[in-house]
Amino acid sequence: MKHIWLTLVFAALASAGLSAQGNMESRIRSMRVAFITERMKLTPEEAEKFWPIHNQYESEMKKIREKYRAERDFQTMSDQEVERFLTDHLDMEEELLKLKRDYYTRMRKVVPARKLAMYVRADLDFNRKLIQSLQNRK
Repeated sequence: MKHIWLTLVFAALASAGLSAQGNMESRIRSMRVAFITERMKLTPEEAEKFWPIHNQYESEMKKIREKYRAERDFQTMSDQEVERFLTDHLDMEEELLKLKRDYYTRMRKVVPARKLAMYVRADLDFNRKLIQSLQNRK
């Protein structure tokens, strides 16, 4: 049954038109939540507590990445700009790791460690399937 559901979800994703970009992002987000919730085997009570924390985590991750967003045409950048980019990239990775540790501690308070470990794997699996679906689409 799970395989049928996943096939339908990714088939719907593959058939969606590019013109509905915002709608597509919303659908992907919804499919991701459903996929991860199922994989983690979250109870309704756990899901109710887990997803708000997770959404806040993703929002803060996005802010950190945007803060460090820089031009990436290394061919036209000066050596100093490239050095600064590399330093900033490491600073960003440190901030993201600190954030991840903080939020994993928060998430661990609402779901057991095993389910949190399942989240990590489910998130990777969803991203792989999404990329595969998009590649098959081309």
